[in-house]
Amino acid sequence: MGALGTVRLGLDLFGGVVPESFEDVARWAATAEANGFDSVWVTDDSLGGAAFEAMTLLGGLAVRTSTLRLGTIVPPGPGRTPAITAKALSTIDLLSGGGRLLAGVGAGQLAGPHGDAGSNDDSGDGRLVEALAIVRALFGGEPVSSPGPTWRLAGAVNQPPPAHGSATPLVVEVAQVRSTAVAEAADVLVVRGSPDRVAEVATVAQVAAIGSHRDPSALRQPVVLWRGRAVFAGAHGGRAACHPRGVGADPLATVLDLSHPEVCAGTVRALGQAGASGVIVAVEGVGQGESSSTARPEELADYDDVIAAAGRVLSVVVADELGRAG
Repeated sequence: MGALGTVRLGLDLFGGVVPESFEDVARWAATAEANGFDSVWVTDDSLGGAAFEAMTLLGGLAVRTSTLRLGTIVPPGPGRTPAITAKALSTIDLLSGGGRLLAGVGAGQLAGPHGDAGSNDDSGDGRLVEALAIVRALFGGEPVSSPGPTWRLAGAVNQPPPAHGSATPLVVEVAQVRSTAVAEAADVLVVRGSPDRVAEVATVAQVAAIGSHRDPSALRQPVVLWRGRAVFAGAHGGRAACHPRGVGADPLATVLDLSHPEVCAGTVRALGQAGASGVIVAVEGVGQGESSSTARPEELADYDDVIAAAGRVLSVVVADELGRAG
């Protein structure tokens, strides 16, 4: 998979508990790195209640970790121009030592200091495809000009570029994918929901692979990652509600039950059979009591221990259920 490598198990750092300081987040990332997670992700939604601005936070984590891939999960309209996004993400990659970036790209804003608005279309796939094309071109490090229609650039240069240049993986959240055009322009599609929803997106990914002259069986691009919750039952006083086929349209209906590894494995297996090659999880399960390597998950004292316990369960389950497909 080239610059993408293998991304199987990611931790959603903004999906569990609210940190009190950067040191909390850095410690959680270090714990994830030591317990089987291969990536950490933050949501680029600075005005939506997140504790930290995503790009700044990832820059800090880049110098406090050594092997974790660093990713942004982008909601529609994150309020960034493609040029600013490309520059910020390039800096994160360089701070990490190079090659660890998973670059989330959204449709951005219509006007900014490095591009004039040329369109009032703020919802269509065309705008997102345009943003992806600009970011990928700027990652190449050469002068980039773009006539629009949304953003106009004249000889913009992004130096120094990320380590993998224009091959740096571009990530799109599935809510933004309504056609194969976006999937053709991206390398990673992040999807919430049931295995049925994953299968729909995986089908789009396969069609996109053919449309962009990719071999979906050989390159498996664009890759589909499932995003959801992983819950220790003790966090809620009972067995986690784990629905392998999902419930209605609720994106939170499919939950990984960490207290029952066999149930968790069945859910991950269903996601894999639907086309997911990895999972990104927000871990829940903060309980009371003394922390130790033998403590029950619901008795873990702090979030560090919850992350570690989740990593021990999920690294085995994901390797068994998704590794065979890689």
